[in-house]
Amino acid sequence: MGNFLKNSKKGKDLHGVNEKNYDNIVIKKDKKRFWIKSLLKLVSFVGLVVLVSFVAFKHYTKDLTMKEQKTSLLNEIKDGRYDITNLVNKSGCSLVTIGDDSNNLAIGKDNGKNVSGSIIRTDGYIITSYSAIKDFSKVYVKISSNDISPFEARIVGFDKDTDIAVLKIGANGLKSISTSELEVLEIGEKVATLGNTTSEEPVGFVSNGIVTAPIKKTSIGEEGHSDSKVFDLIETNSLINSDNNSGILCDYNGVVIGINSLYFTNKFSKPGVYYALEINDALRIADSIIRKGGVTASVTLGVTGSTVADEKSNIYGIYVEDVDKGSNAFNAGIKPTDIIVEADNEKVKNIESLADLLKKHSVGDIIKLKVIRGDTTKDISVTLN
Repeated sequence: MGNFLKNSKKGKDLHGVNEKNYDNIVIKKDKKRFWIKSLLKLVSFVGLVVLVSFVAFKHYTKDLTMKEQKTSLLNEIKDGRYDITNLVNKSGCSLVTIGDDSNNLAIGKDNGKNVSGSIIRTDGYIITSYSAIKDFSKVYVKISSNDISPFEARIVGFDKDTDIAVLKIGANGLKSISTSELEVLEIGEKVATLGNTTSEEPVGFVSNGIVTAPIKKTSIGEEGHSDSKVFDLIETNSLINSDNNSGILCDYNGVVIGINSLYFTNKFSKPGVYYALEINDALRIADSIIRKGGVTASVTLGVTGSTVADEKSNIYGIYVEDVDKGSNAFNAGIKPTDIIVEADNEKVKNIESLADLLKKHSVGDIIKLKVIRGDTTKDISVTLN
């Protein structure tokens, strides 16, 4: 060490450090590098804090959302909109099981032929599927009670076009389906389809879903003819099959809004889509069958026409293209080229709206038509026979 130090002129080593100050060497740090490391540590710390805060916040909001959803669901259950049990208890007792073997019905056995039915009047009138019972040699009805034996039923009448049959059993004081004036159904409204083919419990089959489309107007008959049958179908994704065919479609308050129809479901055959006949149309057809005591026959007018929509002259209605000879319209004086603009003081814009209005009438009713003939307007009364 001594030799090394003596080789420098002023007693300094090669690093410029005096021998006497050798023990007091001060090592200078790289300030730039120091600040970079400090900054990285700070960024890492802040990032960790943010990450922990985010995870905690996400967990909190998720927990809060779940609590809100649970609260919402509980509220729905409380007010009956989401309570399947409530609607089953309210509507299930109006369902019956129909079959051709009274012994099987008595023990709750389904031989593959059983079909659901719905009590529409307390004195024993029941609506069911015509195609399901048309080949029965005898028809029996079992009310969902272990204390009551199956009733032998009488077929009052039927309507092939809508697959509706009406039965009558010798019983009174029955619970009929709960209905109300149908308001506009909204897409997405919760519904359930109920049926019973085993007769052991009030309801043997339940499926829930929603209304998937607006009311489907359906017509049967000659296109453009006033005497076509027009009725409404409700489209849903709630399952309709042989277990609940001609059972009921109801809302979550237990109000019946339709009669399940496997007939129309198969006829239109859309995957995942099922149809029910709107309840007011179903009851109207059933009432007509009960009044006439047989096959339904719609009232007729006898007019074929097309839609008129003239914005300039503000004329909207039905242009009469042809009138059936001997028909009610023919006998009342309706002529080709007439334009029917009103029926029963209601504006009619097309042949479907006229047919829809006719279905509210019975044989013997008088319908008042307002027609434009040339430059004059006439009021013509037509008796519906």
